[in-house]
Amino acid sequence: MRSPSARVPGATREASDSTMNGNHSIQVGTSQVPDPELGRAAGSDRDRVEAFILLGGGLTPSPLTAATRCSVLDLLVGPGDSTVFARWLRAVDVLNDGAKGNMPVVIANGGGNPAPKLESHLGGRTIEVVIDKESFRGAAGVVRDVSRQFDEDALLLVAEAARCPDFDLSGTVNHHRVNGFDATVLVNPDNTPAGVYLMARKLLDHVQREGYMDLKEQWLNKVVESNHRVGVHRLSAGYSRPLRTREQLLLAARAAFQGGDGQPASMHFGAAVRTSGHGAFSCISPDAVIDESAVIVDSIIMPGARIGASSIVTRSVVCHGGLVSADARLVDAVVGATAATRSQLSPHGLHREPPS
Repeated sequence: MRSPSARVPGATREASDSTMNGNHSIQVGTSQVPDPELGRAAGSDRDRVEAFILLGGGLTPSPLTAATRCSVLDLLVGPGDSTVFARWLRAVDVLNDGAKGNMPVVIANGGGNPAPKLESHLGGRTIEVVIDKESFRGAAGVVRDVSRQFDEDALLLVAEAARCPDFDLSGTVNHHRVNGFDATVLVNPDNTPAGVYLMARKLLDHVQREGYMDLKEQWLNKVVESNHRVGVHRLSAGYSRPLRTREQLLLAARAAFQGGDGQPASMHFGAAVRTSGHGAFSCISPDAVIDESAVIVDSIIMPGARIGASSIVTRSVVCHGGLVSADARLVDAVVGATAATRSQLSPHGLHREPPS
């Protein structure tokens, strides 16, 4: 591998980001023009992503997960019933020439985070939920543990589940391959981390079998120092927004609801979306029960929620089965999923604990 600051073929400029790769300077590339020495035949098996691994959180839940009492993947984050998980599936469906349903999905959850609801998303997909209740492995350790069944040359897409994937992944694998990268780190247009990685499975051999290792600092530094080619790909369209707080969820929902010109995006999910005008938005599930006298502004109302008469809900999130009583004033708040509803959100995909 060239030195970390050397120019990478096909990259348009360099960028240094200590939050992603220690003090190393690595390339931010947006060019899709193949390097003649590195290009590979289009459509080869090496251009296929063999698995999509979603990191659902560790032993300590985020403030948003603690407040909602459900998996971040189950939260609405766009018009109608557009959940975070549904948006992730749409984002990865452009890979492998759009061969939907053929890419295994592994959701790796720490014991401190609720498992996601899957029955409405399974279809023909292979979806596996792995629950790690005890070990403190870190993101890199978890990815290593759940990907052992894949060949060492298998290309894996790894992402932080607590993100709103409002971006286009088409061209990402091509950029990774034609530049001969072993690992590619995706960043937003402003160079902030997107929480998405492409990597060959063999690079996870740099993760110890026991103990903690994260992806952004420890694992990535080890890969760079071990003579592998690491590149950075800037998303040319869209943004990867973190979802760790109520404020971030509402910001992501607003961005998903509106197009680039400030008008409602062309997204149709067969569900009601009510707005109050003046730039405000609300994402309301058709399975919510809302009294016609209630006022809802800049809020997310999920399936099974009940909003009482003459109540006002502003800049808030009401989760599965949540109740807002009549005449209530709910501002900047979260009503978490009820215990009865949470029992209905158990995973229906393949469920296992990580191998020892």
